[in-house]
Amino acid sequence: MIIKIGSQEYKYEPGFSPQSETWKHRLSWYTPNPQRIGPYQCFVKRFEEQPTGWELARRLSGQEDTGIPKVLATAIAQEGGKPAFYLFQEFFSGKTLKKSLKEGISLNGKQLLDEIWKGLNSIHANNYWHTDFNEENIYYSDEHGRFYLIDIDSTEPVSVAPSQERNTPGYVINQEGAIAAMRFIKDHVDPELDAFQPFGGMLLNQLQLIILLAKMDILRTQDRPLSSKEVRTLLSGHLKSSGDIAQRYIATAWTHRETTNIFSLPVVRTILQHHFPELQKNVLIRTRK
Repeated sequence: MIIKIGSQEYKYEPGFSPQSETWKHRLSWYTPNPQRIGPYQCFVKRFEEQPTGWELARRLSGQEDTGIPKVLATAIAQEGGKPAFYLFQEFFSGKTLKKSLKEGISLNGKQLLDEIWKGLNSIHANNYWHTDFNEENIYYSDEHGRFYLIDIDSTEPVSVAPSQERNTPGYVINQEGAIAAMRFIKDHVDPELDAFQPFGGMLLNQLQLIILLAKMDILRTQDRPLSSKEVRTLLSGHLKSSGDIAQRYIATAWTHRETTNIFSLPVVRTILQHHFPELQKNVLIRTRK
């Protein structure tokens, strides 16, 4: 396989087989260890069908400072008479936010907000939204000391509405934040809401980010071990009880969701400042169960 990174071409032999220790499998095949290609350390994902975020990955290829690990290249190879799709991204050491929370992480909410916002904005500016926005797809780089949004292949064009149903376009894979956002709007803004579709993907992502900050605050303040189910149950009420600014902003965004379905970063910073002031400091946060 010949891949092009920047202006240079490199030969890469994936050596893929389901039995190969080089490759691991979840929703797609990926290399848990970096692959050296020319001067680059690459994280490689392989898909047997073109992922929904393929065109987004192509658009982001070569772009710097997107809040997403740099897309170095995309390539299509013929394997066994069928196409296989390969995504190459910059590799750096670190761990997911989910794993970091299990081990305990000194987290600054403003840093998390600013850096994940950059990743979401890069996706949204290209008219896509993230269908799997959660702590497992937020990556903390030990090398850079910053957060990145990952798994960009799990994105959909904004023309595709969020869905709760498996095997449908726009299916929201990890639904914790989406359910909490829906519950908040249903309880405090629009009691008729009973599905993800009316959000639109971009507004859903913005609300999931606010819910993520609420979750970090719950984990910061807990005085006993909480199960994941308990945290999910607490999210909407915790956001409401911490102040009314979020409700006002969210109600306004919800009312105008057909034409203005994106919060601005200053708006979400205001919510952070008034609702979760302790998260603006470096605070130790961890899950305990």
